[in-house]
Amino acid sequence: HYLFRWKRKVSNKEILNLLQKNDLVKNNSELLDLKVIKRGASGRVIKLEIIHNNPTSSIILTKDEIRKSLNFLPSNLFIIDKLNDNLWVFTGGGFGHGVGLSQSGAIEMAQKGYSYQKILKQYYKKTKILNFMNLVK
Repeated sequence: HYLFRWKRKVSNKEILNLLQKNDLVKNNSELLDLKVIKRGASGRVIKLEIIHNNPTSSIILTKDEIRKSLNFLPSNLFIIDKLNDNLWVFTGGGFGHGVGLSQSGAIEMAQKGYSYQKILKQYYKKTKILNFMNLVK
């Protein structure tokens, strides 16, 4: 699937525009650096620091705030490389929450006619599907 591995080239201006839209920086800000501060056990970024030229603070985005503020990111599983003073490359994988089920893969299987049972068995091999109503009787 095209989102299994992805790459996004983004300029400082594009990043700053998104941050301004979310009221995180002022119009006269200049982007200086992006730093991954913390990753979860799956390797996903859970804390990202955005350093800009406003005198007293940097911006710390956590978990879902990262993708909400930087909406060009399909997932939080990424690395950041600075190409030059104006251009960043985000290289990552996936399109989801990191719980073991590829959303795009499941959609593709469904479009090919696979049942939900077969899709779930594909991703969660050692699980058993039960009828909830039979459990609450």
